[in-house]
Amino acid sequence: MGGCKCNLWAECQLCGCEGHTAYGCPLLYAQCIIPGCQGIMKLYTEIGDDKQEVKYLICQYDLCPGQVFLKRSSNGEEDLDETED
Repeated sequence: MGGCKCNLWAECQLCGCEGHTAYGCPLLYAQCIIPGCQGIMKLYTEIGDDKQEVKYLICQYDLCPGQVFLKRSSNGEEDLDETED
């Protein structure tokens, strides 16, 4: 009958990766990278000086130094670049 006709190659509305939607995004409610922190990571998108989108994750807690930048690899997939300031 009807059912879901999901496109497996759809682009995620959150992270921009292909193969999943925002509902199944692995970054949705991802735990903070700082050991012992109970926060979740929030996704931010900015337009850089070169007019390219820059996406990164920051912990929900303002005082937590947890931060992860998402970089496009040569094959077009998102790579995580974990940094602790």
